[in-house]
Amino acid sequence: MTTKNKLNNDIAPAIQLVDPKNIKIIHSVKFKFCCPELCNISRNRKYFHVLENSYEYNSPAALPCIPCMPPNICCGGNDSVTKTFFDRGVFDQEDFFHQSGFVSGPVKLMSGTRTYQCLYIDCNPCCNEFCDCCMCFDHGEKVRIVPFENICWCCSNEANYCDNMCGICGLKTGEPRITCNFINNLDDGQSKLLQDAFSKARIQWSKRTGIS
Repeated sequence: MTTKNKLNNDIAPAIQLVDPKNIKIIHSVKFKFCCPELCNISRNRKYFHVLENSYEYNSPAALPCIPCMPPNICCGGNDSVTKTFFDRGVFDQEDFFHQSGFVSGPVKLMSGTRTYQCLYIDCNPCCNEFCDCCMCFDHGEKVRIVPFENICWCCSNEANYCDNMCGICGLKTGEPRITCNFINNLDDGQSKLLQDAFSKARIQWSKRTGIS
């Protein structure tokens, strides 16, 4: 039986649903609200869902007044919904860089911040947060994307002794050098739950569609 017959209709396999009449929500995260979002009158509309074939995020903003501010009593809000299917965005490996082998390896999610060293001692969490370029309005837990394992055909994305001067100062050996932001401001314990749920959902989607 072909993938087309297993799934529904003539829609691209990557975006098809198991049940065409229902979208299954695999996981929903809980956010930690702090300043400036305590004044966000639309914060109960903010969500991040892991779906059976994608992930969807709504972050209401005070558009068109002040795009970078959350909705408030002065500037009403608009929903800002983005939806990314599991074969798009950073997970798309059909681009030139992947096809040429310039970058390779599966995309992974990582929870928390990377660890740094100073004088052969692991830095404390506050120092790790600062060194990882976290902004003052970033609070709660976070999840990042490790977009590849190797770059420049043969260079590992993992830090080594060159990155920390043999442990004197820098990114700890084994930590990913290059990461991308995925989602911030999660409630306590949510980052690992999201990481596990997302990985499980994408593995099931990959088996169902035959897309890696």
